[in-house]
Amino acid sequence: MQQIAPSNLRISQNGEPVRIDGGNLSIAHGTVENLDILSKDQEKACLVNFGIKIHQKLNKEVFEIYLGFSKKMGKKFLSIFFFFSFFLFFQVKAQSFYQEKEPKTDFYRIGLGAGTFFAAPRPSYDKIENQIVPVISLGIGRKYGDHFSLRATASFQQFSSDELVMQKGTGIEVSEPIFQGYNYSFDVTPTFNLMPSFHHMSRPIIDLNAGIGLGYLLTYRTETFVYKEKDYDFSFFESSIYFPFKVSTVFKLGILTDLEIEGAFFYTFLNDSKSGSGFEKNSDHFGQLNLVYRRYFK
Repeated sequence: MQQIAPSNLRISQNGEPVRIDGGNLSIAHGTVENLDILSKDQEKACLVNFGIKIHQKLNKEVFEIYLGFSKKMGKKFLSIFFFFSFFLFFQVKAQSFYQEKEPKTDFYRIGLGAGTFFAAPRPSYDKIENQIVPVISLGIGRKYGDHFSLRATASFQQFSSDELVMQKGTGIEVSEPIFQGYNYSFDVTPTFNLMPSFHHMSRPIIDLNAGIGLGYLLTYRTETFVYKEKDYDFSFFESSIYFPFKVSTVFKLGILTDLEIEGAFFYTFLNDSKSGSGFEKNSDHFGQLNLVYRRYFK
């Protein structure tokens, strides 16, 4: 038998038969032919080399199939991802454009500030000092044109007044409480704004508002009366309609928000229960200075 060194064995990678010293070796269809011309050692070496080549070729084909599948699925996934991304992007842009295109005319207002009580003259008291106390207000409104809006506001205000008297013996002026109480009010006020703006996107940076309306208030107070040099305390309710006069400076904070500095005066018809003969009856009035947050929501 012809001896062939194992180093002379060659197996093509494409599976075509090759000639080894007169013998044909083929890896096509996973078979090896004419191994009878080889020695035992050469036959073993040929089979081992053949198995390695088949294994490498199978691994390469499987990897190429997987890689092709991965690339194909990856491209499909990226295509679907970009499609939905663009769809959602344009959907949000369309909604945003629609929301900005449609004017928001309804707004709410939250105010916090300080107020005072302008007490009518009392014949029993020489000097009356009105205290400054906190005020809370809540409101809602709607714009009806470039210069016109209608607002409804509810507010709560504490009030108190003292009498300034001369202390006997020292001549020092001191204050003595006269009355204190609480005021609950509600009013509807047509308001005129100086700068024309109906759409919420076209609001100016600074604007001026002014209005006069009609409201109703209810007060609960405890008042001290003096009779024959004796003090008597009485608690009672009073109610009245009133005319609110309001002026404010508006600063634009954002697309939907404003900040107002608002001054208000409530002209009431609360009667002076302590007016006597020879004195004309007067009314008690209220004043406020508020910092108001306003936001458009519809």
